Amino acid sequence: MVKLERRHTLGAFAVILAAWLLSTTAGVLAATDSPQALIRSVTGNVLDTLRAQRGNNAMSQAKLVELIEQQVVPYFDFKLMSAQVLGRYWRGAEETQREQFTAAFKQLLTNTYASVFGRYEGQTVTVLDTQKLPDSERVLVTTTVKSPGKPDIQVDYRLYQDNGKWKIYDVVADGISLLINYRSEYASELAHGNLEGLIGKLEAKNAAFQKKSH
Repeated sequence: MVKLERRHTLGAFAVILAAWLLSTTAGVLAATDSPQALIRSVTGNVLDTLRAQRGNNAMSQAKLVELIEQQVVPYFDFKLMSAQVLGRYWRGAEETQREQFTAAFKQLLTNTYASVFGRYEGQTVTVLDTQKLPDSERVLVTTTVKSPGKPDIQVDYRLYQDNGKWKIYDVVADGISLLINYRSEYASELAHGNLEGLIGKLEAKNAAFQKKSH
C-alpha cells in the first residue's frame, strides 16, 4: 500500500480508499444486524476475491467497476454524502443539479475504488469496537488495516440506520475524513466557478476513465 500523505487531494485519498475497500463489501445482511457485525461480515468477500486474483490474471477495470457497483455501492448513502460534501452549495442547488452531482460523485468514487483494487498486497482487517456518536443516533465502528511490513492504519466507519438497515456515510482513515477531504477540494473548485462547472469536470473524469477501461 502506498504511504499515506496528509494532503487534501484525490491522489492522496486513494490510499485511504484502498484501505476502505478492504473493509466494505459483503452479501446482504439482515436488518437486525449491528453495525459492527455488518463491517465484520463485509470484510470476507472482497478479501477472498483479491486473494484469488493474486498470481492470476488481474480483473479488468470494467469488471472491477461492476463488482463495486454490486457489492460496495448498496452500503453507502451517496445522497447524504453529496449533501455533506457540497454544504451550502447543496442547499442552494436545484433538484436537478443535486441529482447530477450525486450521480457524478458516486461514479467518481466507484471508478476510484476500481483503480485502487489492484493495489492489494495481502492486507488484513481487524474489526474492533463500536461507539455511539455524541447527541445522535449515529455510530462509529473502528477497524485496523494491517499491511505486511508497514504501519497499521486505523479506519473508522460512520453509520446511521435507515429503515432498519445500516448505511455508511463517512470513513475516516488515519484521521482523514472522506467527506472533509472532498469538501475541501471542491470548495476550491466552487470558489472559482460554479456547481455546473464542477459537475462537468466530474463527468469528464468519469468519461475518460470509462474510455480508458474499455
